[in-house]
Amino acid sequence: MRTEPARLAALLRERRGELLILLTLLLLATKAAFNIAYGLITLAGLVLLIRRPRELLADPAVRLLGLLFLCLWLPILASLPDAANPARAWSNALQYPRFFLAGLYVTVLLGDPDRRDFLLKGVLAVTGFWVADALLQYFSGTDLFGYPYDRGQLTGMFYPKMRLGQLLAILAPLVLEGLRRMAAGRPWVWLWLFPYTAVILLSNKRAAWLMYAVALLLWAGHALLRGRLSWRLTAGLAAGAALTVALLLQTSPALRGMTQTAGGLLSGDLQRFDQATSHRVSLWQTALDMARAHWVNGVGPRGYRKVYRDYARPGDFWIAHGASGQTHPHSLLLEIAAETGGIGLAGYLLFLLLLVRAGLRGADPPLVMTAFVAAMPFNVSNAFYGTYWSTLVWLFLPLAIASLPRSRR
Repeated sequence: MRTEPARLAALLRERRGELLILLTLLLLATKAAFNIAYGLITLAGLVLLIRRPRELLADPAVRLLGLLFLCLWLPILASLPDAANPARAWSNALQYPRFFLAGLYVTVLLGDPDRRDFLLKGVLAVTGFWVADALLQYFSGTDLFGYPYDRGQLTGMFYPKMRLGQLLAILAPLVLEGLRRMAAGRPWVWLWLFPYTAVILLSNKRAAWLMYAVALLLWAGHALLRGRLSWRLTAGLAAGAALTVALLLQTSPALRGMTQTAGGLLSGDLQRFDQATSHRVSLWQTALDMARAHWVNGVGPRGYRKVYRDYARPGDFWIAHGASGQTHPHSLLLEIAAETGGIGLAGYLLFLLLLVRAGLRGADPPLVMTAFVAAMPFNVSNAFYGTYWSTLVWLFLPLAIASLPRSRR
């Protein structure tokens, strides 16, 4: 009979791949520690490719993953001859293949539905920890790690970065699916959705709100059409969410201020619109002019910051306030257009089409939705070619590819 330590050791051996993925996810709350766990996944992918190259290349799921990778990597290579920041551009181009290697390992590992189910439970545990930690920060002033509730924006263990709301929004399809499976015979499980929603709202990131809205609409629409969610339950959850929003607006001045400022987005007044977007109009105008001047292959990854002053218009907000611009234009589409040009936009469009096609061909919808929300064109907060967001996209994209039915692979 196995002792408890022996059982634990056996579990760690059996689930080491899934646990490594979950560790990477958990460490996305840190500045750079996630690179250690993700590096191990990359190494595992490299070993896998060396050992079984012919078998892997014969797998349609792996070939699809490779095609998706090329959609984003080839435009990076095409931008190198005209890169404004050659050192960063070449570094980006040479390091980018690691995302394919890591994705290769994840795709092969999670071809097993049992492993995907285990991972889904792990995602619920990780996000549950983030939400509980953030709520502690909100009510007591500090979280488990001593990080303060600062400037009215809930950060939890992500402090000082304001990424908590966005990560929770991206993972919403997986969390919703996990709650649906757990709620069979236990409808009270759905109550967890309300604190989850509250933390996203209190993160005070409009990009997170938008991503969460898209995730909710995609998942709920699919669940209703497939008969996995009743209209009565949907109405009840919507009413509970509306009540949650109303209570938070009454109790959180920071949230009220953010929603009032957001009214400028629909005002039709450029100045109010600029204020509502945290003065991003100048960033977008600069990226647009940069893209027009380098419409074929752009200025290279991470080149936007290097030549910002060269393309800034008169009266640019950031230049006028003594800054040299920003590291990226805070718009995924404009970042691609400026840094990899028309080639990059074409590759990105093909990338999205292939991802949607994978969903139509039977890949697990919540996994596809998660990958889509992570790579959606409405991302206005993070650099698409940056290490952090690339890791996030390529952590969840292979999960969707791995769920393709064997008959379709």
